[in-house]
Amino acid sequence: MTDEREIGSGPHPPAVRTLVICPTICPGGGPPGYTYNLRAGLAELVDDPELGATAGGVRFLGIELGTRNRATGAAPADLREAPNRPASARLAAGTRAAARRLSPRAAWRRARKTLKRWRTIAGADIVVFQGYQPAAEARWARRAGKTVIYMPHSPSIFADEVRMMRALTGSDQPVGDSEHRALQNKERALFAAADVVVFPTAHAVEPYKDAFGEVLASRRVAYVLSGVEPPAIADTTGAGPDALFSEATTNVLFVGRYVPHKGYDLFLDAAERLTGEGVDAAFWTLGDGPLKRPSRSVTDLGWRDAPHAVIAQADIIVVANRTAYFDLLPLEAAALGRGLVLTRVGGNIDQLELLPDSVGSEPDALAEAVRAAIALRRASAAWGQQNAEAFHREFTHVHMARRWASLIADVASSRRDRRSRRR
Repeated sequence: MTDEREIGSGPHPPAVRTLVICPTICPGGGPPGYTYNLRAGLAELVDDPELGATAGGVRFLGIELGTRNRATGAAPADLREAPNRPASARLAAGTRAAARRLSPRAAWRRARKTLKRWRTIAGADIVVFQGYQPAAEARWARRAGKTVIYMPHSPSIFADEVRMMRALTGSDQPVGDSEHRALQNKERALFAAADVVVFPTAHAVEPYKDAFGEVLASRRVAYVLSGVEPPAIADTTGAGPDALFSEATTNVLFVGRYVPHKGYDLFLDAAERLTGEGVDAAFWTLGDGPLKRPSRSVTDLGWRDAPHAVIAQADIIVVANRTAYFDLLPLEAAALGRGLVLTRVGGNIDQLELLPDSVGSEPDALAEAVRAAIALRRASAAWGQQNAEAFHREFTHVHMARRWASLIADVASSRRDRRSRRR
């Protein structure tokens, strides 16, 4: 269902009406998971004497899903088993799609939906677009006098993400240079429509600065550290029926999409090298995606909608990104007191500084970093607990919500000042 509820009225009327738009809202990573955590955090702020009115004025527009976000893409076992569709099949599919678009009934439903969304936007003062979306609504909101905030949310720009996934899934329509430029221009339009652009940290900006630096230079850029709701799990330690890993060795876990950006292949290579060198550790993967392949050195656990019980049993979580935004997974692992290995790219650089029980690595030197983390864990069973302390000090969903509410209040104040000067 579409969620258009206010967080809550709080003890005072809303100081400013804010609308957060995300196509879907659900637990997990990416824009859906980020928005899910933000909404939960704001709900706990409505009684705050300073920011409660601002938090209480936030509404969310998006389709709410009950399952964890699973942005893994299709995963044929072998690209040769997923041959390109013949031209006749593509033509038939295109004809059916065109017929649906031209249907008067379908056109009426789309028009009603669009009108309803634009009315919802019209009722806000500030409109936040969380994650990549078509720019038409952002442009309309700005023309309607709203203050527009855009927060991109991907390890790479949208055009690069689409190019990667098309190549991985064996699409018969790879992203060529002209389509890549068109996709990039669509995201540039989102930046151009925004009054404020939000990133979690300075290093998360890097791929966006390379692609959209000229637009960013003329926009206010704000940094809002991310946060997640503390995972709630049953005790799975020991040798009970829910225990997955042996306590006789060090268990090293990769969690996430099996795609190049996430470094799934780098993790497999590191595990195979360390196993071949006789390192006493067990290596595991938890997730899904098109790069999935068997490995004698790694046990794959597949996708799970509730991964926290598995993360809590591992000793070390490896975040092997080739490119990174500011992933929520390391924050979830930190909340559970896990030690981390992170590649020094993008927002990972900031997480390495903020989460003390972490080892940094260049992407092409992951094996040595994992070896160092194994040694740290063996030297102290408490390695990882400083991450839990840092999490509760700075990275809960309430901490993130407080930072957002402060930003919204500041933007609202600037908005009122501009209107006063016009008068």
